[in-house]
Amino acid sequence: MVGEGGRARTVTYSQVLPSHALLLYDPKEGWPALAQLLAELERGPAGDPDIVGEILAATTQSFDFLDSFTAISCADNTFTRDPYQWPTLTAELAPVAPNYVAFWMYLRQACASWSTPPEGYAQRYTGPWILRSDTPALLFNNQFDPVTPLAAARHAQQELVNARLVVVEGGYGHTTPGDCTRLLREHYLIDLQLPAPGATCRADEPPFGA
Repeated sequence: MVGEGGRARTVTYSQVLPSHALLLYDPKEGWPALAQLLAELERGPAGDPDIVGEILAATTQSFDFLDSFTAISCADNTFTRDPYQWPTLTAELAPVAPNYVAFWMYLRQACASWSTPPEGYAQRYTGPWILRSDTPALLFNNQFDPVTPLAAARHAQQELVNARLVVVEGGYGHTTPGDCTRLLREHYLIDLQLPAPGATCRADEPPFGA
């Protein structure tokens, strides 16, 4: 419960978790908003229910996003059509992502009854995930990416085989802006030059502008 009296607002775990997950994508505006949300929740009766309501409302997913997300997810993945298996599958994946697995899994639950062509989707590619090209793929990942962690980027590099990974040391957030990564991308796409193996960049500034 946040606030007191007639302004008090009951906030549940299932309401906060989606906002928590989505705000992590945006360090510039999302992280301060997430910090404010958690602070007001921590204050409980002394917290401001209006601030909590505004932040939760601002992170509500649009139906346009859900339509495309569901269609792509159902086409690119194979999910069980037995509704009783979804809790079991979620529990099996919990050790990998204990905080967010249920949120991301159940956004795809419509796939349990999604109409799928008997022969599958022609656009779907299931591997092998080996880049058969003379030019390595160029990957970038922040050291502290809360959405796609660095361990996943290293795994992707191994799976692609012919790929080079540039880690932004001290980098945070989901995207990799900055002069260093921009120049490396330009050299790769325009000049056809790869960075040296093991090349890294440094984050241009620390989080929160400190």
